[in-house]
Amino acid sequence: PCCDLSYCIYSGASKDVLKNLDYYLQIYHDSLSETLKQFGCDSQELYPLQALKDDWKVFCKMGFTSSIMVWKVKFTYEDELKTFEDLKDDDLDKIFHSGYDKDAFNKSIKDLVYHLNENDFL
Repeated sequence: PCCDLSYCIYSGASKDVLKNLDYYLQIYHDSLSETLKQFGCDSQELYPLQALKDDWKVFCKMGFTSSIMVWKVKFTYEDELKTFEDLKDDDLDKIFHSGYDKDAFNKSIKDLVYHLNENDFL
């Protein structure tokens, strides 16, 4: 679950959310535990919180890598947004060459890299 979860968090999290990652992992694990309980399973036996945290350390890099593209799209200037209907087959690379707020993008990526480094996730 860490690939999907890290993508979800890293593609939109503020610096404050990143600082409280353990809190959000606990919320996720609590929800997972409740769901597993409905199936008669014990989450502490199948997937304890520490296993989630250990997996996060390994697999969160996928979420980070994917989030870079999402952050760029989020900071694309509105008048430069493209839709797939606007593009021809040979124009797909134009999606990634739109103008965007480089300062905001760089700040978000810097916050993510700092978070990864500070938590020994790199």
